[in-house]
Formats: sequence, C-alpha cells, structure tokens
Amino acid sequence: MIYMGADFGYMPDGTFGDYVWYDQNGDGIQDDGENGLEDALIYLCNGTGTCDTSTAIDSFRTQYDGYYTFSGLADGDYRITVIAPAAYSITTGAESMGTTTVTITMTGSEVSHVNGVACTDCDLDIDFGYTIVGTYSISGTVCLDDGSQDGVCTG
Repeated sequence: MIYMGADFGYMPDGTFGDYVWYDQNGDGIQDDGENGLEDALIYLCNGTGTCDTSTAIDSFRTQYDGYYTFSGLADGDYRITVIAPAAYSITTGAESMGTTTVTITMTGSEVSHVNGVACTDCDLDIDFGYTIVGTYSISGTVCLDDGSQDGVCTG
C-alpha cells in the first residue's frame, strides 16, 4: 500500500544577495549606464557581531558585473560586510544600503528583516552603491604621429 498523504515539512535553504555597483553620481539610485563594481569583497558571518575575515563563514569577490549571492543558508541571523576597492565610498539612497555592514534575518528560507526592518521579497535586493572618493584627472600631450611610428611628436 502506498500512502501519499505524509508531509514532512521540508523547507529549502535560503539565498540572498544582489548587486554592488559604481554609483557615478553618488545618489544611491541605480541609473542607466552605472555598471557593476568589480573586485568588491563581501564577507558573510553568523550572528550580530563583527564581520570580517576572521569571523567569516563564507566570502565572495564580485566580478565585472557586480552581482553576488550567498545560498544554502538556514534560518537565523547573518551579517555581511562589503570591502570595496581602494578610493571608493558607500552611497546612500533609495537603492543602496548606505552602510558597508548589514544584518540580515532569514525566516522560512527567506529574508524577513534587513537591519532590523521587516521586508518582503527582498532576498535578492540587498544592493550597495559606491562612488569614487576624491578628484582624479588625466593629463599629458596628444599628438598626431607623422607616420614613422617612432613615438615622437613632430610639430
């Protein structure tokens, strides 16, 4: 006899993440043409304490597209810390977390709170915008080579 009415209440493990991007105008909103930020290092830690290389249970380094995810996560509290490449600073706005360390609560295999604030459908909406700090410029001389391809500007 086969009995198909048994329910063991299995709940798959959770996933969260999304996007780290170069916020060119620093407004904390993902505008067209603002690309993912490569080489940001993201640490995942248990609980609510310090989250760095010594306490990390996992880490992820963004590629050219800026996307990141952590998966296979049981219900509980987690922290993530984003370390951006040198010369970048976090932005604040409607689509950027505004801080480099975020607390995430997983309930029922989904993100239920971000930084203590309840949310729904926010598993893949934990974004970090970064802008360049300081003023940078390029200077030099531009010339038209005379065809000799010797690298010497003539005239």
